[in-house]
Amino acid sequence: SCDSGWPGALGQPLSQLVAAVGLSAIICIALWQARHTGTGVGDFAEFVAALLLLTSRLRHLSDLAAPVTRALVIADGCFDLLDARKELDSGGRELAGPTHGDISIEAVTLTYPGASQPALDGLSLSFPAGRTTALVGASGAGKSSIIHLLLGFGRPEAGRICLDGVDIETLTRLSLRRQFAVVSQDIVLFDESIAHNIAYAQPRDEARLEAALRAAHLWDFVQRLPEGVETPIGANGSKLSGGQRQRLAIARALY
Repeated sequence: SCDSGWPGALGQPLSQLVAAVGLSAIICIALWQARHTGTGVGDFAEFVAALLLLTSRLRHLSDLAAPVTRALVIADGCFDLLDARKELDSGGRELAGPTHGDISIEAVTLTYPGASQPALDGLSLSFPAGRTTALVGASGAGKSSIIHLLLGFGRPEAGRICLDGVDIETLTRLSLRRQFAVVSQDIVLFDESIAHNIAYAQPRDEARLEAALRAAHLWDFVQRLPEGVETPIGANGSKLSGGQRQRLAIARALY
């Protein structure tokens, strides 16, 4: 990123500039001393040797700038996360278990801060349980806004959204989000095993794990790996192809 890249880009030229200025200063001092105090060649060589030692130390110091700055940027993000305000529940109702899945959107209006027109304007839709529904439209048509509201990341200005006839504003955020599984375009994977990435934050169940991998058409691939489901996938799934990363995210959603 720009925040972490500029120290590394400036470090080496800056150290070279300091070394050049230092060399010029030492030569000037040596010439002045030679003229006024009779300094010999040996003393001048000592000055140059001191400069060379200083230059090598400056180069090592500039090498530290980039990793230290990256660490500070990461730490800043961690502190922002720790300082983030806790989400407040609009309701206190808890769902006892999985719902049937009927979703209805009733005359919902949503306008983002600073926007000149609403993203959703009196939208009414229904998603019957057990059916596959695709939302198709141009960029900015409001598809992501619907998902945004369904997961409780925002509140409509007007209208309501119901899950099995229950207004989601009466539910706790945790209870609501337990009813959904989301596979986004930007997938986040951990530098852990395949099994950990699928079952994380939930108790591990081998039967459910296999069923999820089979449903995502990853089981045969995993079986060919030397360590099977215990195979590490690298940082953010770097050891997997793009399609395999997507399938792993689908398996996580189905688990």
